[in-house]
Amino acid sequence: MKLKWLSFIGFLLIIYLIYTAGVNNIITSLSNANLGLLLIAFLFNFITIFLKSEKWRYLIKLQGFGDYNWFKSFLTWIVGLAYGVITPSRSGEVMKIFYLKKQLDMPKTKGLISIIADKVIDIFSLILIATFGSLAFVSSKGFELSFFIVAYFVILCIGLIFFNFMIKNKNFFLKMLKPIKHFSKSFHEKIINSYENILSAYKIYTKNPKKLLFSLFLSLTSWLLVYFQGFIITQAFSMDISLIQVLSVFPISTLVSILPISIAGLGTREATLLFLLPNISLSSIIPMSLVLSIISIWIPTLIGFLISNLSYLERKD
Repeated sequence: MKLKWLSFIGFLLIIYLIYTAGVNNIITSLSNANLGLLLIAFLFNFITIFLKSEKWRYLIKLQGFGDYNWFKSFLTWIVGLAYGVITPSRSGEVMKIFYLKKQLDMPKTKGLISIIADKVIDIFSLILIATFGSLAFVSSKGFELSFFIVAYFVILCIGLIFFNFMIKNKNFFLKMLKPIKHFSKSFHEKIINSYENILSAYKIYTKNPKKLLFSLFLSLTSWLLVYFQGFIITQAFSMDISLIQVLSVFPISTLVSILPISIAGLGTREATLLFLLPNISLSSIIPMSLVLSIISIWIPTLIGFLISNLSYLERKD
């Protein structure tokens, strides 16, 4: 089954959840929301996106491109978000490598490694936040929380070990890329010819892991602010939920939303929150989650598409 068809699972799921919650109940919940708190939550976007773009800019700096303009990085990151939202597992974010090529004359292989490193650090940060949050959150769902955290941590470790082995063993690397040849021979040849560039870019991060601590700090800070933003939105809907609960449950829903079975986590996020927060009604979770998505994902996504063709973003620094 193609990934684009898998994405409809989330779409069907959200329709079912909305039908189960009741459209009238959702509308009532939306009409009673505190608009002042929602405005405050929206303003958090500028801070969180800035921190995330700075993290990515720092990873690019480690590749030897330290003159990357912060504002251009900020806007490019939003464009990457836009393309990522409409693709399974946010794979569309690789579009950023084409902007980096025009802006910094940065090899696409180095740009790709910076994006992969950015994602790995983000997932690691999510697992850390979820771990500490769940330790402080004692509930009947403790086992399920621990299961999700351990499962993702194991998957992350296996993925890192596999990726490390593949990058450092050229023959294995070439074998793993053979399927690409069936789709695009030219792209397959470009990757093969760029093996040394990919390896050198990868080694920049692995030679001195301490240099990645600053990017980890930025990632943790941005995610904490994202979930504080989520907490503000829960309070706008008068939900009986604490900040600790948000910090323990919301990262799990974010990790689940990465799975290629929905668009921007639509449906899977709401189902996960319903499962982990059984004391909260579905008619409260659905509008809260939808508003959170609109504020933190869909509005920035719309902005990203609107600015994607700006000549400023294609201009060399």
